[in-house]
Amino acid sequence: MNKHTVAWLIGIAGCCLFSAARPEQSTVARIVKFRQATMTVQAETFASLTAMVTGKVPYDAKRAQLLADRTVLLAQITSETFPESSRNAPGSNTLPEVWSDRQGFARMMTEYLENTAAVASASRSGTADSLRPAVVAVGKVCRSCHQGYESLP
Repeated sequence: MNKHTVAWLIGIAGCCLFSAARPEQSTVARIVKFRQATMTVQAETFASLTAMVTGKVPYDAKRAQLLADRTVLLAQITSETFPESSRNAPGSNTLPEVWSDRQGFARMMTEYLENTAAVASASRSGTADSLRPAVVAVGKVCRSCHQGYESLP
């Protein structure tokens, strides 16, 4: 695990500990912070993997597999961070469509989970060429979900 990834994971842990230490902060606000922190770590993890499969950095099969496995874990965590209780949470960039189109959002999350699992599976091949299509598929579902369900500041 590189220093950058460790720093992000420590940041998430720090947010969780900081939130737990502040009982006046609502549970909903903690959910939003946790969701945003998880997505930040996922974005950094996936950017590192994408850089490898696009040739921006040298391909390292062992590291690619580690990053791919991490994307699965982070996708699983992310899929659990949209409870109904966070519907109108302050500080959230989530659009109301997450709740008004619950089925569509659930399909998007299912596709996200399936595609990250495909990335992990493809990473076992040991080549950037076999991993690239799975990485592209995850990128597409991420982009589509953010376009349909997130209000960017």
